[in-house]
Amino acid sequence: MVPPALLSAAGTAGTAASFLNPLTIGFGLAGLGTSIFGGLNQASATRQAGDDYLKAALIQDRTAREGQRIQQEMGRQKMFADMAMGIGNRVAQLGYGADLDFGRQLEGAMFKERELEPVAIANRMAERRAVLGLEGSREAREAADRASRRKMKESVAEFAGKYSGMFGPIAPVNVRNLVV
Repeated sequence: MVPPALLSAAGTAGTAASFLNPLTIGFGLAGLGTSIFGGLNQASATRQAGDDYLKAALIQDRTAREGQRIQQEMGRQKMFADMAMGIGNRVAQLGYGADLDFGRQLEGAMFKERELEPVAIANRMAERRAVLGLEGSREAREAADRASRRKMKESVAEFAGKYSGMFGPIAPVNVRNLVV
C-alpha cells in the first residue's frame, strides 16, 4: 500500500521530485511554522494561566489574612465592650443614687459655703448691730428698769407677807429707793 501523499492527482505513484515541489514544501513549512507558533502560544497561554492562578491564590491568601486580622480586632473590641458592660452592670447593681447624692451634697455644700455663708454672716452682723442699738436706747433702759422694779416688788411682797403673818402689818416699801 502506498501512502496517500505519494499518490499523484491521477492516483498513481509519483516520483521523488513531487516531495520537492515548492507548493508542498511551502505548505509543509507553513504547517511546521503554525505548529511551532501554536506551541509557543500554548506555552505562553499556559504560563499566563499559571501566573493568573498564582495571582488569584495570593489575593485569596491576602484576603484570608485580612479577614483573620479583622476577626481578631473585632474579638478585642467585643472583649472591651463586654468589660465596659460588666462595669456598668456592677455600678447599676450598687445603684446610681450614691453618686448622684454625693454630687448633690457636694454641690449644696459648695453653694452654702460660697453663696449662703457670706449672706448669713452679714445677717448675723446686722442683727448684732440692731440688738446693740436697742440695748443702748432709752426705751430699752426703761424696760430693763421696769423689769427690775417688778422683781424687787415681788421679792419684797413675798417677805412682807411672811413677816406680816408673824408680826402684824408692815408698812409699804418704796422700791424706787432700793438699789440692786
